[in-house]
Amino acid sequence: MELGIYTFAETTPDPSTGHTISAAQRLRDLVGEIELADQVGWTSSASASTTAPTSRFPRLPSC
Repeated sequence: MELGIYTFAETTPDPSTGHTISAAQRLRDLVGEIELADQVGWTSSASASTTAPTSRFPRLPSC
């Protein structure tokens, strides 16, 4: 069995505080999540982009 992490890396407001973190902070958090997943033995990670105009991350080229 393989375990992995998948995310859109969105920056939605925290429901309890209403605070939205910056795109840079979300990217740092995402890298930390991926590093932790690797340390505990998860075998994959993936991130997707969205074309929605509210996206704070640039669209990445397809591989």
